Amino acid sequence: IKWASPTNAIFYLSWFLYFSIALPHTILPGKAGAISFLIFILWLIEGRMKEKIKVLYNSKLFISIVGFILLLSLSMLWTKYTSTGLTRLSAFKYYLFLIPILITSIRKHDALKLIYAFVLGTIVHAILMILFSNGLIDLPGKITLFSPYSVYAPFFVFSLFYCVYYFLFHLKRKEIVHSLFLLLCSFVLLYEIFTNPGRSGQIAFLCSALTALILLHKFWLKTSILLVTIASTILIISLSSDTVTKTYLSSLKDIKGVTEGNYNGSWGARWGLLVTNTKVIINNPLIGVGLGDTQDAMQRVIARSNDHAPYYLAFFDGSHNYYITIFTSAGILGFITYILIHIFLYRLPIKNHEIKHLSLIFLIILIITSISDDILMYKPFNVFFAIMIALFINLSLPDDKKLTIEKPG
Repeated sequence: IKWASPTNAIFYLSWFLYFSIALPHTILPGKAGAISFLIFILWLIEGRMKEKIKVLYNSKLFISIVGFILLLSLSMLWTKYTSTGLTRLSAFKYYLFLIPILITSIRKHDALKLIYAFVLGTIVHAILMILFSNGLIDLPGKITLFSPYSVYAPFFVFSLFYCVYYFLFHLKRKEIVHSLFLLLCSFVLLYEIFTNPGRSGQIAFLCSALTALILLHKFWLKTSILLVTIASTILIISLSSDTVTKTYLSSLKDIKGVTEGNYNGSWGARWGLLVTNTKVIINNPLIGVGLGDTQDAMQRVIARSNDHAPYYLAFFDGSHNYYITIFTSAGILGFITYILIHIFLYRLPIKNHEIKHLSLIFLIILIITSISDDILMYKPFNVFFAIMIALFINLSLPDDKKLTIEKPG
């Protein structure tokens, strides 16, 4: 049966994975690991490994990711607390197997379908959150919608810009029904971003919006101005929310405290961690202290600190800044390999106009969330990273460089 071939099974399982990973993590727990493992087995059964390896070898972005993971793994050689290091390294797990699989076993047309599946899952997630917040639905006790919100906020931002871009695309083709559906979804996602306390998601949205305006002004100036006007109205309404207002007043208080040498609060603690980890980096600039020893190194710096940094900072798990965590763990070499991932993602030769812009939006999201947290250590953002990187590489490959694979079903 044609639809039962390994290639087609990979597509259908991937579609379900993309849709479900955007849902709350308490719905079908363990799905990502189980599906990733099953897809990997199917990929091996599919064969053509020499061709696949050749395609992967020619991808600078894929090679940079492999180099990044290998360097973090090598840091275990000079890590004293190996159990902590292995726990952090396990954040990548088998999800990274999805990258070579989805690069080499998915057709370009089907890669677009997988991105759409992820966006649909995110929209369902956002609608559930709005209905639940307003007391319109009840959910089983095991299903939690709001934790960890900071991990899911980037999903909403990416999906919002997908809806905006394809709203413009379908509007240009005069497909009014589909355009209106995507426009409505855009408003739902925007409302969800700004009525919850995930500040990194909101900052990522604002930076992405600025980038989108720069990219769009050559194509749809009048339409983009209209969208900005509508979005600004919703933004003002959202910012009038007590939850959001309290969050930003708290942020201002944190910033004021930092200027006075106070490291309390969310932003204050991050600043204190930055200052402390900078001293660790200066003492271990080339290869770092190892993935498992960052917390121990922070404790030692704080113990002999002369600037009265609060001792509780030593008990934070990580630096809440992924760039600093990588620099501390693997030194300048690790930092450079992580930056190379950003550079090669930016330079992907994607011909599809909308997808190229979305790859840049994804890059901005990655940059902002990496500044605010150790984001790639968190599930399901690590899965989101793997699947989006894979599809963007897939969609950048020239047709003569891709494998010949049959159409699903």
